[in-house]
Amino acid sequence: PRPVTPEMAVRLGKLCGNGPRLWLNLQSVYDPWHAERRIDTRKIPTLHAAEELLSEAENLAGTWAEMGEQRMNEAYKQCVYWREPEKIREGSKRFEKIATYIEDDHWFRRLLKCDECSQLYFYELYEWTDYEKGNDPQYRKWIPVASEDEALKLLEKPPFELNGYEPCLCMDWPADKGDPEIFWVRRNLAANSV
Repeated sequence: PRPVTPEMAVRLGKLCGNGPRLWLNLQSVYDPWHAERRIDTRKIPTLHAAEELLSEAENLAGTWAEMGEQRMNEAYKQCVYWREPEKIREGSKRFEKIATYIEDDHWFRRLLKCDECSQLYFYELYEWTDYEKGNDPQYRKWIPVASEDEALKLLEKPPFELNGYEPCLCMDWPADKGDPEIFWVRRNLAANSV
């Protein structure tokens, strides 16, 4: 198969109504996945000095992630949405828009601030277009972040990588549902250091 070029992504995005970024993100995951299976790296030595540095960096990153997680755990748990996630139905009335990163027809990414407690949230709305029935399913995520820098790191991730991110307030509105399902994903916070 031919790779999705930026030009092709623009065309596919227009055809599907979801913009070019999704298609380029999918290609950026597809290419290395196939390359790792195609290229035999068994004869390439691993530099042990680099391996030790990487291990030290991972340990340091883990320590910073734990410190940040402890700080953030307390902050976002004070937010009204942690205690009462159903209030998210009131939508944008309860948030100040700090930044808009992506604003396509069916894909939005923003940095929002809770009007009540000032908690920052990385927000994503992703909508699939149902051309047959016109009943477009929508998936929304509010991921608590401690800073705009943290939101910018999340911005680099393709939509499907955010699906398992925790903690995350989700509003899933599949095409076959009358009302959206609202829930927190919050099992293992340390697994998702940005």
